[in-house]
Amino acid sequence: MKYNTVLLDLDGTIFDFHAAQRQAFFETFAHFGIAADEALLSRYDKFNDSLWQMLERGEITRAQLFGSRFKLFFEQEGITVNVAPSEVQTRYMQALSSGHFLIDGALDLLKSLHGKYKVCAITNGVSMTQRKRLTDSGTSEYFDKLVISEEVGFEKPDPRYFEEAMHICEIEDKSRAIVVGDSLNADIFGGGSFGFDTCWYNPKEKLFNGKLAPTYTISALSALNDII
Repeated sequence: MKYNTVLLDLDGTIFDFHAAQRQAFFETFAHFGIAADEALLSRYDKFNDSLWQMLERGEITRAQLFGSRFKLFFEQEGITVNVAPSEVQTRYMQALSSGHFLIDGALDLLKSLHGKYKVCAITNGVSMTQRKRLTDSGTSEYFDKLVISEEVGFEKPDPRYFEEAMHICEIEDKSRAIVVGDSLNADIFGGGSFGFDTCWYNPKEKLFNGKLAPTYTISALSALNDII
């Protein structure tokens, strides 16, 4: 057995974040009477993704992202609402925490890893949201440790985040641990530059355009078992 610890990303790897986001977006906008369609969701997705990339690069803080996200998006779209954007943010996060759609093969993967490897969740997501998703989806029992950026004070790909992961997951030998995730920056560059082997979950078989090549690439989660 080459590895004894699997550092497993959540959003985009275990949870279908886009499905949860879609549900939360339409539910929240409907609650506040804001007209929304698929085109607006698509623009929000790109806008939100750009903010998270800025967070990963250290250009904004988590508080700035959550504090200004809907204010800036409404300004961009010329949307006028009769409530404070912070109320929209609160409602949206509550709705998002209820979305625990699993990616195909995720539950089977977790079951196959359970008891054989130390499995640690690594996520830049919000603590309340991620913990609720894990509980509601019935997957919390398959994780030995959780490394949530909001709780440790650093975001992937910051090396200090992975240093915290080393400590929380009680990893003594980097060569015996592998980072698995869908983000070329947060997971692959972050984990790889820290010294871990990495596995890029790439279900759409996109062309590699990152800063550091992954050790492995898989298009189906089941393929991870053949690697580790």
